[in-house]
Amino acid sequence: MYLLRLYSEPSDLIGPIEFVNGINFIFGKKDKSTDPKNSLNGIGKSVFLDLIDFCLLASFQKNHSPRLYKAKNILAEHKIVLEFEHNGSEYILKRQPDDPSRNIEFGVKGNTRTYTARNLKQRLCDLIFERTNYEGKYDSEWLRKLLPFFVKVQKTNKDSYSDPIRYIKEAQVMELTQYHLFFLGLDNSLAQQNWQIQIDLKEKGPLLTKIKELVRDTYEIDDITDATNEVNKINNEIKNLEKAISNFRLTQQYENAEQKANELTAAIKDLLYENYAAKKRSEHFTGSFQTESDINLRRIQKLYNEFSVLMSATIEKTLNEAIEFRKALALSRKEFLEQELAKLELDIKERETKIAELENERAKIFLFLSAREAIKDLSSAYLALSQKRERLNDLQGRVKLYNDIYSEKVDIEIEERRIARKILSFIDEIQNDVAKFRNIFSEIYNSIYVEERDKSVFAVSYKENTDAKIDINVSFPASDSKGRNQGRTLIYDLAVLFQAIENGFNFPRFLIHDGIFDGMDKAHFVYLKDFLEEQGRKHKFQYIVTLNEEGTLDESFGHVENVTPEKIAEEAILVLTPTNKLFRRDF
Repeated sequence: MYLLRLYSEPSDLIGPIEFVNGINFIFGKKDKSTDPKNSLNGIGKSVFLDLIDFCLLASFQKNHSPRLYKAKNILAEHKIVLEFEHNGSEYILKRQPDDPSRNIEFGVKGNTRTYTARNLKQRLCDLIFERTNYEGKYDSEWLRKLLPFFVKVQKTNKDSYSDPIRYIKEAQVMELTQYHLFFLGLDNSLAQQNWQIQIDLKEKGPLLTKIKELVRDTYEIDDITDATNEVNKINNEIKNLEKAISNFRLTQQYENAEQKANELTAAIKDLLYENYAAKKRSEHFTGSFQTESDINLRRIQKLYNEFSVLMSATIEKTLNEAIEFRKALALSRKEFLEQELAKLELDIKERETKIAELENERAKIFLFLSAREAIKDLSSAYLALSQKRERLNDLQGRVKLYNDIYSEKVDIEIEERRIARKILSFIDEIQNDVAKFRNIFSEIYNSIYVEERDKSVFAVSYKENTDAKIDINVSFPASDSKGRNQGRTLIYDLAVLFQAIENGFNFPRFLIHDGIFDGMDKAHFVYLKDFLEEQGRKHKFQYIVTLNEEGTLDESFGHVENVTPEKIAEEAILVLTPTNKLFRRDF
């Protein structure tokens, strides 16, 4: 991707700005005819870069691009147009600040169509970055993750280039590592897996802590493992309440429990008395079963020996008949008594069954009377039961959730260790490729920092105690200074750009730096300019940079012919002054 021009439609806002090969200066220059104290800040250098970023689908929000957002009234009813070349075809993109998310025109010149920002981001990402021969992971959703590496525009004056690896300040290094490996042409699969693992782990920890705090504050349980005892305790309380409520419900059967209990007691007493009487009768009947059927005939005959012979014969005959009659009478009585006894036993059993039923009913009433002392109001009992059930369900739910999350955390930690072992092997495998990049990096460093040649460090190593696990180290001597930190970004970014050119990676062929020379040694600017001019004779690329006459260029460079303010202004693609601001007005 090679930038061609940027302008507005209608063209009254900003005329076509043509991009060139090599260095593209956006130059802030003093007006000779005005007060020399007039500042070169706020004349529109960074805003021009914001317009490029806007066309490349950056978010048009107050917090993302505050300067450009302030100019939204000026930009109203205009389209910002960016034309670029890619693989021999010229493309055009038109985006409206009035409607930044829709109606974006894009396509090959003469054959455009309308996109939403979301759909065009995927289309543009694939066009600019997709590589079919790349071994690692790539996602068409990455446009606004990858482009900020090539388009570095300071959002505020306080922004600085403090860390070349953390080129998106809002993102974590463990996420950015996968993009850096992508830029370097190294497999980023493990870095991406590690990033997802670290995200998952960072989510689990606060969740577990939050659950423990809630359980502690609600149930006064310091250790989540003790929650089982609390669950059992609440379960017992619920069972007791349910039992008490069940007994209390007897009020629906008995309007006056005490009176009913007395009636049942009286009925039980009557039945018990009846059974007592029946048992006594049964015992009496049982004792009457034995009949004296053995009659002493001799004793009777002797009694009547005094009678005449005729008289005794007649009496004997009659006596025998009486004995037979007696025996028949005893047998009949026995059968009658057995029937009566059976009937008494049946009545006794029926009364015993009735007594048991009455005693059971009376026992319920006694339980009710006891429960009524404990529960004065049934509605309050149900409320207490509901609250305890809710408490139980809440505690059980929290404990289950904690255990589930903890189990997931353990599984993720196991996976983290597995990935870490793979990363160790991966670091060893890529050292030859790292060395090739280091050669490009060192060449650029030595061309700019000529007084400290061969003192730069570029390394990719395993770092166990970091979330990213893969450490990309870019360092210079005294790299903690502001100028050196900006130099680290400068050298690393240029190395990525030139490696992509040498290897034919499908990347942008431009690099944008806003204010990167502020605070840098001016000698390094001179060496950089010489280096880039030499590279421009070999490669097709664009280095787009903002530069002020004061602060970077001053009289001390008057003897250096190619870095005078006049020479830079002559080479610049856009010169802005306090009287010739972008959009030709203040905003």
